[in-house]
Amino acid sequence: MMAGRHVGLLGGTFDPVHLGHLGAALAARQTLSLERVLLIPSNVPPHRPGGPEATGAHRLAMVSLAVGPIDGLEASDWS
Repeated sequence: MMAGRHVGLLGGTFDPVHLGHLGAALAARQTLSLERVLLIPSNVPPHRPGGPEATGAHRLAMVSLAVGPIDGLEASDWS
């Protein structure tokens, strides 16, 4: 990471991704003057005993489609 670049991380189940997720990411980006925010689907979320209904690949695809047209938001499979 280069000096002066600030990146936010937003993890979640994203099952499905919704406007609340996108709004939180955009608010964090603006409030914290972040260059970008990575939205990272959680593999096995600890707060959902049954786990997500959609597969990890499908949740990453949903996030990718949702953030595609939004400058400064990116989907990530970083774990």
